[in-house]
Formats: sequence, structure tokens, C-alpha cells
Amino acid sequence: MPKDDYFIISHGENIIGATRQEGSDWILMQRDEIEEWRLVGCDNHPAQNSKPIILGAAEINQIAGEIENHMK
Repeated sequence: MPKDDYFIISHGENIIGATRQEGSDWILMQRDEIEEWRLVGCDNHPAQNSKPIILGAAEINQIAGEIENHMK
């Protein structure tokens, strides 16, 4: 979901992070940089029998690729 100069990352109805582009790189924003959104740590409240959601470099790169494809 686009928001100003960054994109919100959601899972279901929960917002779990945000990413923005810096030059040609995409970075995961710090939680305190996203003041107006209530972030839910899915890794703190995983559904029964589900794996926690971890946003690392590989996931951010995959998300960034999808954002770039939609922006074309």
C-alpha cells in the first residue's frame, strides 16, 4: 500500500512493516519512522500452526521487486 514516500507491508489486516527506496536500494523502515500506523508484530502473535513472519533482506528484495513491477 503506497503511503507518501514509502510502502506499507501488510499481512491480512495487520501492518507488519514498511519499506522505502533509497537510491536503487529498498530498505525496511524502523518502527519509529512509521508514526501514524499501528504496527502489529506478526512474529509476536502467530496464528496457530503458522510460522512467524520475518522481514529480512530477501523478503524486502522480493517485495521491492513486486512494487517496481506495479510501478512500470
